[in-house]
Amino acid sequence: MIGKTIAHYQIKEELGRGGMGVVLRAHDPTLSRVTAVKVLAPEFAANATARKRFLREARAAAAVSHPHVVTIHAVEDADNTPYLVMEYVDGKSLRDK
Repeated sequence: MIGKTIAHYQIKEELGRGGMGVVLRAHDPTLSRVTAVKVLAPEFAANATARKRFLREARAAAAVSHPHVVTIHAVEDADNTPYLVMEYVDGKSLRDK
């Protein structure tokens, strides 16, 4: 996925993988900023229940405004794969901590 785009976001590197998705570091050329993009894994993208869960997670995160919680910038869909765009925070992963 590195070097490809999701919508207009230019993928730079994979930051991590979870049970249902992949988090990527990306560049948003429109706003000239680094973002994190979480993409629902392809094996779950066709599953309606997984898509609803992903959107529920995005809405819950977007409703929180706190210095220790990343800001959600957008929730979109590209090629039938939902993704959310969030604030990128440079540092150690939770696994590394």
